[in-house]
Amino acid sequence: MKQGNKKSKHITTRTVWLSVLSSIAVGLASLLFGLGIYGNSLMRESITRARATTSRAASSAQQVADTAGLAKDVMTLYESLTDEVRSMTGTEEYRRIFESLESVSGSGKARDTLVNLLRNYMADVTRGYVCAFDAERGVMVYLADSDRKNPHFSGEWEPAPEGWIEELTEFKDYEWNSSNTPYIIKRSENGDRICVTAYPIKDAEKQTCAYLTAELSINNIITDIVKYALKVSAVVLGITLIVSVFVGLRMKKTVADPINTIADTAAAYVQDRKNGIYKTDHFSSLGMPTGDELENLTDVMGDMEKELIEHENQIEALLDSLVKALSIAIDDRSHYTGRHTQNMAKMAESFLDWMQANGNSWHYDETKRRVFIMSVGLHDIGKLTVPLEIMDKSTRLGPGLQTVADRFARMKLIDRVEYLEGRISEADYETKVRETNDTLAFIEKTNSAGYLSDEDLERIKALADMTFTDENGVICNLLTEDEIKKLSIRKGTLTEEERSVMQSHATSTWHILKQVDFPAQYAYVPIWAASHHELLRGNGYPNGIGGEKIPKEVRLLTILDIFEALTAKDRPYKPSFPLEKAWSILDSMVKEGSLDGELLAEFKESRAWETVLSPDRDNQWSDI
Repeated sequence: MKQGNKKSKHITTRTVWLSVLSSIAVGLASLLFGLGIYGNSLMRESITRARATTSRAASSAQQVADTAGLAKDVMTLYESLTDEVRSMTGTEEYRRIFESLESVSGSGKARDTLVNLLRNYMADVTRGYVCAFDAERGVMVYLADSDRKNPHFSGEWEPAPEGWIEELTEFKDYEWNSSNTPYIIKRSENGDRICVTAYPIKDAEKQTCAYLTAELSINNIITDIVKYALKVSAVVLGITLIVSVFVGLRMKKTVADPINTIADTAAAYVQDRKNGIYKTDHFSSLGMPTGDELENLTDVMGDMEKELIEHENQIEALLDSLVKALSIAIDDRSHYTGRHTQNMAKMAESFLDWMQANGNSWHYDETKRRVFIMSVGLHDIGKLTVPLEIMDKSTRLGPGLQTVADRFARMKLIDRVEYLEGRISEADYETKVRETNDTLAFIEKTNSAGYLSDEDLERIKALADMTFTDENGVICNLLTEDEIKKLSIRKGTLTEEERSVMQSHATSTWHILKQVDFPAQYAYVPIWAASHHELLRGNGYPNGIGGEKIPKEVRLLTILDIFEALTAKDRPYKPSFPLEKAWSILDSMVKEGSLDGELLAEFKESRAWETVLSPDRDNQWSDI
């Protein structure tokens, strides 16, 4: 209930503020929309003025100044320069080259006339200039510039913006005509300027020899917009605040307060559920005659409350059936695993029943019990990713034993031919046959043995050096390197590489279960299930954790897994151990620090293992 009150205060505050902020947001959006329209209009007006000014200036430039002559003189001199000299643009030495031209040809007077004309006509623009283009090098060459602070002198050049020259010279929609339609140049430079017009200037042959260009300052336009915004925003925000406060208070009374009441009731319902109180009249007894959707909501929640418990039970039953189905699928994937997971689940349930009946500290509520049983049921789901040829490998060589047997039969056939052809005596032949049969029998025995002694391993090592001569006279190894490697496995049937693949099922269990969106109360399922091969000494896998880092649930799961594996008679790599032998192995693992001794003792005392051991498993019953 305390948590519900805390949330209620937050809901009330948020409701009022949401109303205020929503109204402000609407006002600001309207303001911004209006400013956008105003700014667009202002920009269009500025561009229109700039184009008109540029048009008049371009007309005067053709009539008053000898722009065509200036362009011809400057570009002729520019083209005559070497690339090294042209690279000096902007220097005093470079400017002197063109100053000498002005003094000789009269270009200086034409340039001065253009500069004065630009400054007189183009007061509405930030900058105006006349330039020609070197399309081959992609640069624009200045003829005159109205900038008073940093003007470009005749002959100076700079790279033209990408695509600018092509747009001016090839954009057919904006050719110079009687309506004086300008070229529209999309170019930004100097941070806040945009070139808005470029009028071509024609020579006597009506050929374009230069362009008169105008730039506008974006900052100046923005400044005008800001001034307008400051005037309008004060009025808009004032009205918005008044409206928003009224709306917020109204929403608090009609929406927030009833919602808070429903939230408090829902919190009480949740708390009762946690305490095991399954009342079904929280909402039906609430009474909220608001006559609107909130009253309808209360009635609906009352109906939902009555059905929720039944629905939850159905969901839990579905989840249990899915876990059971997956457990069966895991066990049925290989005939060597049989009912491994299902047996573990039976023992786990029996053990928890015993613990609860004896008042042990493992007093699990129903939810935590389900979490643990689910972890048991899914602990081997990662084996779905392990190849069957590794999971079902019952001997060291597997199908490779037939290859060895065929090779030995071939050896005996070669010996028989040599005997019949008189190349070896009968006694030698019989000796060879006897040795071949003896070696093959040893290999067959080793192939299926559960454990190899040092003597066995020494003999296998000796086989690696043995050879035979085939029918073509070629000396061949008796066994391949891979066959020797597999036969040299001391315990079990898997090589180190195969064992690594087999052990990867724990990591796969983690990756698979992490993809499942478990409810919060089931969050430990992936962790517990994937950790069932961790040992207290820290020498388990996949993460090598140990000691107190391993929770008691994982310790129990590990004991259940090992016990079931030891007593199962369907494992390909070992026989079924009698009960006494299984306990002996588990006790030795306790002594070496791998298993929890106290938990193992409780497992023995619980006799939970009796739920799965039966005469058909060939285990001997024993009183512990």
